[in-house]
Amino acid sequence: MALYYKALEKTISNEGNYSDHPNDKGGETYKGISRIFNPDWEGWSIVDSEKHNANFPDCLQFDGDLERMVSDFYETNFWEPLHGEEIEDQDLANKLFDISVNTGLTDGIVILQHALMALNTNGELYPEIIMADGKFGPKTLAAIKSLEMRRETRYLIKAMGILQGYGYIMNAMHNINQTVFIRGWLNRISL
Repeated sequence: MALYYKALEKTISNEGNYSDHPNDKGGETYKGISRIFNPDWEGWSIVDSEKHNANFPDCLQFDGDLERMVSDFYETNFWEPLHGEEIEDQDLANKLFDISVNTGLTDGIVILQHALMALNTNGELYPEIIMADGKFGPKTLAAIKSLEMRRETRYLIKAMGILQGYGYIMNAMHNINQTVFIRGWLNRISL
C-alpha cells in the first residue's frame, strides 16, 4: 500500500514554498495551492496574516497549522480521489499524485489512462478500460492492479512521464509566457 506522506513529501519538494510569479496562471501559490483556483482554502488567512512579517515568506514554513492545512488539502483533493491508498507501488503513487497536483486532477488521470491504454496489448491485459475520461473508477484501478501483478508498473511510470513531458512542451510552445517555467516542469519528469 502506497503511503500518502511519501507522495506528499516528493510533491511539496517539487512545488516549493510561497510564490507569486506574474506569469503563473495560478497566481499566488503556497506549496502548489493556487489562490486563483482555490480562493476558499483556509490557509490563505494565515498567509495573509504573515505578509507584514519581515521574514515573509520564509516564516510560513514554521507554522504547524498551515502545514496541516496543506496536508489536509492535498489528501482530500488529490490522494483520496486518486485512490492512493489502494495503489501498491509507491513510485507509481508518487508519480500519479505529482502529475495530478501539477496539471490538475482530471488531466493527471487522463495521462494515467492514456498510458494504461498504450500498455494494454490490444485489450488483452485489462479489457475493461476503454477510454480516457479523466475519472478514476474501478476500471482504472483494475488496470493498475493488472500491471502491479505483472510487476510492470515501471513501464506505466515511464509512459506517464513521457506524456507529462509532452504536455509541458506543448504548453510552453503555445503559451510563450509559460516558457519561464519549462525547466522546473521538466525537473518533475523522471524516466
